[in-house]
Amino acid sequence: MSLAWIGRVALLLMLAGGLHAEEAAAATLPVLDILAMGGWITWPIYGLLLTGIAMSINRFLHLRMDAGKDTAVRGMKAAGLDTKEMRRKLQAMNPGSLTMAARDMIGQYEQTRNAESLQSAIEHHITVRQDGFKPYKNWMDFLSESAGALGLLGTVLGMFQTFFGGTLDKDKILHGMGVALITTLVGIIVSLLLNLLLTVLRNHFDKMLDGHYHKLSELRQAVLEQAGSGD
Repeated sequence: MSLAWIGRVALLLMLAGGLHAEEAAAATLPVLDILAMGGWITWPIYGLLLTGIAMSINRFLHLRMDAGKDTAVRGMKAAGLDTKEMRRKLQAMNPGSLTMAARDMIGQYEQTRNAESLQSAIEHHITVRQDGFKPYKNWMDFLSESAGALGLLGTVLGMFQTFFGGTLDKDKILHGMGVALITTLVGIIVSLLLNLLLTVLRNHFDKMLDGHYHKLSELRQAVLEQAGSGD
């Protein structure tokens, strides 16, 4: 996508190169007036940005609330505890996703006494959490790509307005080039912002998931040590 955007911007800059006096006048306009030159097509792009921000805030708050429920299990020292004591402590904790995964892992082991079930439970939890994040990622990818597509649509619309009819007066050129340039710029910026939001939240999610894996692995090791000592 980057090469395509570079080509579009280069083309638009070359076409706008002959508008010296008009561009100098436009440069003195306030930012909001310049953005308004993009016309109606910029509003759906802004809508995509607001939607992505709202989705990201909602996802972030959901992750933080879940992490808050798991504070107790993250601070629990598993060394020296048998499975019954672990289960009792876990049952008394708030049911965050990590706490629930630890309960399931210990409960499954108590039923099967199979050490392999511990690692399977950890992998299952990680897979489920990753699958739960995918819808947000897919929607953010869609919003980002849609912002770029609408920016391209604005470019085509602006070029059409510039050259339609075969006459090139200054006002017509300014309006058409304004639509093309502004919509391209807004589309690129919104697409980058949405990708930034996704990247930041993805890194936060991956860090949290790494913490889940290490804590569950710590519980697993404690269970195996107890089993080896005759639990």
